[in-house]
Amino acid sequence: MPSTKEAAQSGKLPSSGNRTGIFFFGTIGVLFLITAILLITAHVRTSPEEYVRTPSEELTKAANVRVYELVSGYTDQPLGTSFPDTESLIDKQVDKAFAPVYKNIKTLADAHYTVTGEYTELIYAAFGKLEDRIEKILFEGLQERLDVAMGHITTGFMDELRNNFGEEHECSQDVVGNGNESECHAAMDIAIDDMLRRFKASALALKGSMAIGGVAAGVLITKAISAAIAKKLIAVTAAKATVKLSGTASGAATGAAIGTILPGAGTAAGGIIGGIVGWFLVDKVVIEVDEYMNRDDFEKKVTAQIDEQKAQVKAEIRKFLEATITDVKNKTPVELIRSSP
Repeated sequence: MPSTKEAAQSGKLPSSGNRTGIFFFGTIGVLFLITAILLITAHVRTSPEEYVRTPSEELTKAANVRVYELVSGYTDQPLGTSFPDTESLIDKQVDKAFAPVYKNIKTLADAHYTVTGEYTELIYAAFGKLEDRIEKILFEGLQERLDVAMGHITTGFMDELRNNFGEEHECSQDVVGNGNESECHAAMDIAIDDMLRRFKASALALKGSMAIGGVAAGVLITKAISAAIAKKLIAVTAAKATVKLSGTASGAATGAAIGTILPGAGTAAGGIIGGIVGWFLVDKVVIEVDEYMNRDDFEKKVTAQIDEQKAQVKAEIRKFLEATITDVKNKTPVELIRSSP
């Protein structure tokens, strides 16, 4: 086979296969050269000061002291002062969880101010289940909604806590010590992440002991409200019974008279029929009068009880978060905040 030189002398060009090989390896060489130039340029343009070295032990301790001071400051003031976004989130999330409860007040009143509703209440009361019925009508799903609300609140609190750390920490000369500002920021980031991990662990532990701060308190109060409403309903029903007895007596007398007039009806049977009719007629009238005179007041009182419960849930959640801050402060390892080894 003739060589490339011979081919050139003979006026023939290299084959297409040879040309492909030349282009391939030529391209690799060019790319290698470009990469090398970029690496060298980057190395030359990057000063040694721009590399973030691992913070020194002294700087790490100074950063931990600074973060500890911030946490300590939070324990001396109300939650809303240090964490206004979390305070707003508590109101928003708890209000959202309770919104269906307020709508259910009308449902409860509708069920109460009817003849069938009153007898249903009496049956439930006879079996000791009236409180459960009221709780189901008013507070169905509240537990689950409060669980969701608590999740949003704790997440928002952790986000605001991180933002507070980031905004309030300073890489002053006292914190920097012998390091540079880059090292200081690195040390602060490590200290903040470490403190946030302790917050998460503390919140998880306190949730068990405080029953998710406010959620269990809310459930306990729903039972108290249901018991109070049940007691009131039974008292009202008992008061109506006195009125209905007189109405039943009149109905029985009317029924007896009907029995003497209509052949075959019988005085006794007429009295029974009249008594039943009189009982339910008076029932209906008394309930309608009671609704006309007292329904608005009944709904307002139930609303006030729910307002009180909602406010207590919010207070318990604030107490839970404040307890978390105090717990983290008290359990921060001494070696992290000691100024010297």
